[in-house]
Amino acid sequence: MKQLPLILLLAGCWSTASFGGIFDDTEARQMITDLKKQNQEQDAKSQAQQERLGKLETQLKNLRIIELFNQLEATRDEVKQLRGQLEVLNHQIEATQKRQKDFYVDLDSRVRQLEPGGGGNSADKPAEPAATVAPQPELPQGKPVIVKPQDKQAAASADTKQGGNETVNYDNALGSYKAGKYEDAIRSFSVFLKTYPESKLAANALYWIGMSQSAMRDYKTAIGTQQKLISLFPDGSKAPDAMLNIGMNQLELDDKKAAKKTFADLIAKYPIAPAADKARRLQQNLK
Repeated sequence: MKQLPLILLLAGCWSTASFGGIFDDTEARQMITDLKKQNQEQDAKSQAQQERLGKLETQLKNLRIIELFNQLEATRDEVKQLRGQLEVLNHQIEATQKRQKDFYVDLDSRVRQLEPGGGGNSADKPAEPAATVAPQPELPQGKPVIVKPQDKQAAASADTKQGGNETVNYDNALGSYKAGKYEDAIRSFSVFLKTYPESKLAANALYWIGMSQSAMRDYKTAIGTQQKLISLFPDGSKAPDAMLNIGMNQLELDDKKAAKKTFADLIAKYPIAPAADKARRLQQNLK
């Protein structure tokens, strides 16, 4: 009988332990379930954030593309404006060159009217002949002018038929320049210099060779031709104009320093010449 309470006591302890174990497993499972649920919620939030981030990145890329497109359109508009301005400037340059050419052609005609036989005194006196042969100008690209014997004979024959009037050949050459046939003008004036090396129009012919070369954008050769004119005819009326043309060719070559010096020398050497007035205006623009 004494063993019965002990057995009952042991049975009660075993039941209590079993109940406690069952209770602990249920709580653990609930905690695991809660953790899984929290993880799922976190995963859902993370995925939502990733999607939102992706949308923001897409929007940002679109904004950048739109911004680049706007910049491209603005650049295109600027290029169009610059092209328009360039066309206007080119037109102005062409108009200025035409006015300059017309001015010098008119000036040359007036000077020749003052020469002997033209109704007045000579306005273009060449220097005392240091040489009896006019300089050999050069064609563009530095090629020497080739005067064929038959060209010289034809020019002399034509002059003889006109009663020895050398101005006919000169006027024909000048007509080629006026017509914009600069290669023909260079060739014709070169023949003229060969045929009439002591002509009072020799300096003029050499000057128009340089102007033709300048019109053909052979600026270096034109400078050399005008320098020959100045060295052979320093006191001629074309010397100031030749110096002015040298300075303008130097500007075309973007050699502003040399152009400034040329203009300064022109003003100092020929202060009252019309070319000096233009040189002064060009000097002011270069400051």
